[in-house]
Amino acid sequence: MPSKKIKTHRPLRRVSAADSSVAREVLKTLATLGEPPELTQRRLFIELIPHIYVMRKRFGYTFKQINKLCHENGLKLSQSTIRVYYAHFVPQMKTECEAALVEIEQFTQKITILAAQRTLDSLESRAQMTGGYIPLDQI
Repeated sequence: MPSKKIKTHRPLRRVSAADSSVAREVLKTLATLGEPPELTQRRLFIELIPHIYVMRKRFGYTFKQINKLCHENGLKLSQSTIRVYYAHFVPQMKTECEAALVEIEQFTQKITILAAQRTLDSLESRAQMTGGYIPLDQI
């Protein structure tokens, strides 16, 4: 069966080799990632659930506080919708949620250790400058 020619009203435009290779790579990447350029509010919220889980478990955020943060950042979901999505998706995403919680705990421990080390280094340098004496009110 012979292929039909597409009728156009104007001449076909040529594309440079550079433009065509860029277009191929961009489309190939988008096809590989499979992510739409825009997300629905529901899909975005589902992606944020591990972080919201950490906020609730570690810091005690209420759904009202989470709702307020969502609204301030363009996610216009009602408090009851947030509660329903959270209750529905957290059990399904328990592994990701627990991993996020562990990651935050490890990060916090590292920061605490670095802060303690910096304090010790600072005290040590002050002690060297003052000949080993640091008043207790300056510690």
